[in-house]
Amino acid sequence: MNEKKKNKTDCIIRQIGSSMAEDWYRTLFEHTGTAIVVLNKDMTLFSSNSEFNQLSEIGNDLARSSMSFLDFVVTEDCDRLKRYHRQRRKEGGKAPSEYEFQLITVSGDKRTISATVDIVPGTEKSILSLIDITDKKEADLALRESERLMKTILDNFPGIVYHCRHPNDWQVEFVSPRCKELTGYESSTFVGPLERLLKRLVHPEDWRMVLNEIKRSLRAKKPFGMTYRIRTLAGEEKWVWEQGIGHYDEKGKVLSFEGFITDITEHKLAEIELVRENESLKSSIKDRYKLGSIIGISPIMQVVYEQIIRAARTDASVVITGKSGTGKELVARAIHQLSDRKDKAFVPVNCGAIPDNLLESEFFGYKKGAFTGAASDTGGFLEVANGGSLFLDELETLSTTMQVKLLRVIDGYGYTPVGGRETKKSDVRVIAATNVDLQEQLNQGLMREDFYFRINVFPIHVPPLKERPQDIPLLIDHFIEKFGNVNNPLTIPATIRDDMKKYDWPGNVRELQNTIQRYAATGNFSFFNPSTSSSGKPTNLSSATFQRTNGSLQEEMESLEKSIIIEALDQNRWQRGETATMLKIDRKTLLRKMKKHGIN
Repeated sequence: MNEKKKNKTDCIIRQIGSSMAEDWYRTLFEHTGTAIVVLNKDMTLFSSNSEFNQLSEIGNDLARSSMSFLDFVVTEDCDRLKRYHRQRRKEGGKAPSEYEFQLITVSGDKRTISATVDIVPGTEKSILSLIDITDKKEADLALRESERLMKTILDNFPGIVYHCRHPNDWQVEFVSPRCKELTGYESSTFVGPLERLLKRLVHPEDWRMVLNEIKRSLRAKKPFGMTYRIRTLAGEEKWVWEQGIGHYDEKGKVLSFEGFITDITEHKLAEIELVRENESLKSSIKDRYKLGSIIGISPIMQVVYEQIIRAARTDASVVITGKSGTGKELVARAIHQLSDRKDKAFVPVNCGAIPDNLLESEFFGYKKGAFTGAASDTGGFLEVANGGSLFLDELETLSTTMQVKLLRVIDGYGYTPVGGRETKKSDVRVIAATNVDLQEQLNQGLMREDFYFRINVFPIHVPPLKERPQDIPLLIDHFIEKFGNVNNPLTIPATIRDDMKKYDWPGNVRELQNTIQRYAATGNFSFFNPSTSSSGKPTNLSSATFQRTNGSLQEEMESLEKSIIIEALDQNRWQRGETATMLKIDRKTLLRKMKKHGIN
C-alpha cells in the first residue's frame, strides 16, 4: 500500500477509535477512493463504504450490515482469513497485515483482492482496505503465458529470430538459439555490429544487397523481405528468406528492427531447376515449328505449346477441345511425353467405338468366367494405364452411368473388374478430347455435373486449320516428306500449293494429310477442286473409283469398302456423324471400320 493510502487509513483508524458517530468520519470513510470494511470480532460486517458495496455488489442496503465477511470469500480462502483474524486478536499473535484472497460477489463473480488489515485501536474490530487487482493479475498471467509461448517459439523456430537496435549504430542484441542448426554458429557469435554479422554469414556477393535493402525499407518505414545465400560454418551454401519490420519513435526515427530468417534451400534449388527446364523447353519451341509431332509456327499454336508445357507439369485432368482433325490426340501425347509419366503407358481409348455393353469390361477388365468367352482374367484400360496416362477420345459418347464409374476411379475409390469382388486402384492421369461443346452436353443432361467439373480441370483448345494459315506450308512440307520416298520424291506444283493455302480445310489437318497421301498414291488431285476453295465446298464425287488389285475377293471387297469410306469422309469434310448418315450405318460401326482399314 503506498504512503498516501497508508496515511488515509491511519487517519480513519484514529477517527473510528475516538468517535464513530461523527459526520466527518463518514465523509472521510466514503471518499478515500478505496474499498473499506470494518469487521466485528465474529467477522460480521460492522460497516462498509460505498466502494466496498459496489465491489461486492451488496449495494447500500443497511440490512446487509450484519452479514458475515466470509460470505464474500471463496471457500478455499475462508480458513486462512479466519486464522489471521484470530491471531490478530491474541496478545503477541502474529498475522500478516497484507495478503491476497479471492472475493466472490453477490452475482458469483470472483475478484482477486489485495488487503491491508489492522485492529481499530481500543476495540476488537478490524479495518480492511481492499484493492481489486484482478485485471493486474490477469495481465501478469497473460504476460507470463506470452513470455512462455514466445520462449517456446524461439526455442523451436527452425531458423533465426533476431532483434537489432539502432540508437546510433546498428547492433544485433538477440539471436534465437536454433541459429546453430541453420548456420553452425552459436547464437552469441552474432551479437554485436550488424555489418560484422552480415559479412560473416551472408554470401560475399549478397551481403551488401541485404544491408542496403534493410536500410532502404526502414527509411521508407516499410517491412522488408528478401531471398539470398548464406555460408555456414562448414562452408555449405544455403538459400534463406529473411523478413523483418522496424520500430519507430513518435518522430519517425528508427529505434530497432526485428525479423526472422528461414532455410528455403530445397525449395529454391527446385525452383531454379524448374526455371532451367522451362527455359530449355521455351527455347526449344520459341519461334519454332514443332513440339512433339505437332506442327505449327503461328502465334495461336505457340499458345497451345505453352499450355501443353504447363499441363505436363501437373497431374490435373485435361480436356482437349477442337474440331475433328485438328490433332487433339497429338496434343495429348505431347502432354504425356513431357510429364513425369512419360516412361509409363499412354493408353488411347476411342470411347465412341466401344459398344455400351462392352464399356465396363474394356475399362475395368474381367475375371475368368465372368461372361461367355471370358477364358482368362484380363486387365482393362485402367490396369494397362496404371502409372501413365489414359486418353479418352470422343469423351461426349460416354454414358452417364459410365461417367459415374470413372468418376470414382478418378477420385481414388478404385474399381472392380467384371465378375470380380476385389477393389483395384489405378494411378492414371486422365486426358480427354472432344469436338462438341461440353457445356451444352451438361445443359442437356448428357454429362453429369460432378464428372464435368472433375475432368475439365485444365482445358486446352486446339484451333482449326483455317485459323492458322501460316502453318499450312509447314504441314504441306511435312506430309510431302512423310509420304514421299528417296527414289521417287513427292512434289506439288506451285499453283496447287497456292490454292491449298487459300482453302478453308474444313477437315483440318487430317483432311490436308489425307489429300497429300492420296496425291502420293494416285499422282493427281482429282478429289480436290481448288476453284471452289473460296466457297469452302469440296468436289462432290458421284461414285467411288475402284481399281482391281488382283487380290482375293475378300481383299478386293475390303479395298472397295475402304475407298468408299474415304470418299464419303472427303465429301463430308471428315465429319464422322454426317459420313455415317450418308453411308446409312451408325457412328460406332463407321469408327470400327475406319480403325480396321487404318483410316485416321
